[in-house]
Order: sequence, then structure tokens, then C-alpha cells
Amino acid sequence: MLGVGSSPAGAAGLSSLRSQAAQATARLGTLTLDVGIANERYDQALLRYRQVSGELSAVRTRIVVARSEVARDEAELRAEAITAYTTGGASGVDAVFSIPSLRASVAKEYLAVSSGDITQSVETLQRAQAGLRSLRATLAVENAQAGAALADAAAARRSGAQAQAGASSLLAGLKGRIAGLVSAQQAANQAANQAALEAHLGASAGLPAGQGAATAIRAAESQIGVPYQWGGATPGVGFDCSGLTMWAWGQAGVSLTHSAAAQYNEVAHVPLSAIQPGDLLFWASNGYIYHVAMYIGNGEMVDAPRPGQSVQNQPVWYNGLIGAGRP
Repeated sequence: MLGVGSSPAGAAGLSSLRSQAAQATARLGTLTLDVGIANERYDQALLRYRQVSGELSAVRTRIVVARSEVARDEAELRAEAITAYTTGGASGVDAVFSIPSLRASVAKEYLAVSSGDITQSVETLQRAQAGLRSLRATLAVENAQAGAALADAAAARRSGAQAQAGASSLLAGLKGRIAGLVSAQQAANQAANQAALEAHLGASAGLPAGQGAATAIRAAESQIGVPYQWGGATPGVGFDCSGLTMWAWGQAGVSLTHSAAAQYNEVAHVPLSAIQPGDLLFWASNGYIYHVAMYIGNGEMVDAPRPGQSVQNQPVWYNGLIGAGRP
């Protein structure tokens, strides 16, 4: 196969772009990892903030309830003391109060005890309330710290996502430029190959065909005008591409399979730069060989092209031409 190399300048430019793309890919990988870590830290900070905020809200509610309980319990305790004093509430108290000489002293003692009980109970409630207020203050500090940590995590996540998007955009741009250069180089190579092949095929017009090749060429050209027929290999009736080459070379005593891909595997491969009349030309798409024709010299070939056309001589076409073979 003929071929031309890439220009030094183009190769250098492509090498530089590929180096930049490799660096951008590595950078993107690092940023993607950083973003993943930042997202996890944000999630943890959010959980902590919600936890502390929930605890703080619960404590505030408990403080409101505790204030109400303190007021209610204080009133109930004092009311019970007054009721007990005025009615002699407990068994045995009435008996004590019924003795006139003891009534005043016992009553004074009872009031002191009742008042002490109330004061002790109220103080207990107030201490509990003070503990709640202290806890609220502690949680408020923790809540502020958790909020600040959440804000920092959110900022880090936004910054990481922006850097990741920038790296992705840069890499996409580099890949686009690489694809453009590769496409341009491939087009230039294809054009140069085609020009070189055309020049060679034109220069090979005077090469004599071997005895078998001459027989195969005469046989193939004798069927010019016979219609294309899928799977056909019958003279005067119809041929497809591999049916024509199989039958024509069969007239020269060479056996080929009725398949373009099979024929490619059955013949001796020759470079297009050394092609001679009678050689077979092969075309492929995505690695699949789908067409074969016979070269007859002077840049021409005899071919059964496609449905709706007939066996004919025509110029060699180069799109998809992958090689040549000699039966």
C-alpha cells in the first residue's frame, strides 16, 4: 500500500496537543477525586448541622415547657400547703390542730415545713431550667460552628465543581483540536496516496499481463453488458462482483470462491505499487471486505458494480480500496 508520512510540523503539533490532553486528563481525574471528597465533607457537615439544630430546637422547646411547669408546680405546691393548713389534710394533723394549746405552735411549724418543701421543689425546677439554658447556650455555639463548617464545605464543593467543569471543557477542546488535526492528516494522506496510486496505475498501462491473467481479462471483458445479479455467476445471464472474478479466473484454470472476502484470503497479496493487469482489487468498510474487481491496466478495471448496472470497464475508484491480490 502506498503511503505518506505526516508533516513534521503537523506531527509536532499533534504530539503537543496529545501531551496537553494527557495532562488535562490527569488534572480532571484529580479534580474529580477532590470533588468527591468535597461532596462527602459537605454531606457530613450538613448532617452535623441538622443534628445540632434539631437538638437546639428541642432544648428551646423544653425550656418553654419547663418555665410553664415551674409556674404551675409552684402554684400547686403553695395551694396544697394552704389547703392542708386550713383543712388539716393528712390523718393525724386534725388531732394535733384540735388541741388549743398546741394549735398555734404546730401551725407555725407546719407552715415552715410546707414553705420549705415548696421552696425546695421550686429550686429543683429552677436548677433544671438553668441547666437547660446552659445546654441551649452550648448548643447555640455548636450550631454556629456547624453552620460555618457547612458554609465552608459548600464553598469548597462549588469551587471544586467549577474547576472540574473548566478542566472538562479544556479537555473537550483539546480532543476536538486533536480530532481536527488527525482528520486533516488522514485526508492529506488519502489524497497523496490516491495521487501516487493514480500515477502508478497510469504508468503501468504498458505492462504485459501473464498468460493466465490475459485469459481472465478477456473472459471478464466478454461479459460487458451482462446485468448485475446478486449471487450470479452465469455467462450471458448475470454476475455479481465476486461471481464475475471467480468465473473469469476460472477460464484461466484458477479456482476461486464465490465471495469477495474469501477471494481476498485465497490470493497472494501484492502492494498497490506493484499491481499488474489481471490482479484483483478489494474494497472494505469497517474491516469488512465487500467488493472485488479485476484491474486491466491504464487505471481501468472490469467490474460488476451493483444492482441496476451491468458488467463494465470503468476507472478504478479509491474510496475504501484496501489492497490487491494476484490469483
